[in-house]
Amino acid sequence: MENEQYSTRKEALEIRDIILEHIRAILIISRIEFRGGFWENVSRGDSRTESVYVPDTRASYIQSIRALHDVLLPYFDKKMKEKSKELEGAIEKEHARLKKKQKEDMKDTNYREKLSVFKSTKMREMFQELNLLMYRQKYLKSAIYSEGDEAELLEEDKAEAMEKDKDD
Repeated sequence: MENEQYSTRKEALEIRDIILEHIRAILIISRIEFRGGFWENVSRGDSRTESVYVPDTRASYIQSIRALHDVLLPYFDKKMKEKSKELEGAIEKEHARLKKKQKEDMKDTNYREKLSVFKSTKMREMFQELNLLMYRQKYLKSAIYSEGDEAELLEEDKAEAMEKDKDD
């Protein structure tokens, strides 16, 4: 029984660390200027050049938030489920609208660029909502409690609830 408790606490710590590391990575990506991917010629010193692909930072940002979304999916409450559905629906609707517009006007070659910018905006909203979810769920509390700490945790939760009632 003792090993099972240790294993469960250790696993909880590991997923928490994974999520924190993922959030950190998203924040690092978000500090970089968002731009589409492109090929760049790089000099190799012996008068040779090589084409190197510079990744699309928006795509990295979007994919990172989607991955965090997927990891947190089991913890979604009703509010987050609704918000996630709303944001994904908006992206699908905009994708269809831009694709239709491109078919109607073949000169509009920036449809992928426009969609990428739109997705980045919606994914920023998704990231904000995921952070609010983690706050509501108290998922990222710094302490991990053992069975003996349950009474202390309940007292702390009661104190937080009373404090919140005062603010409202």
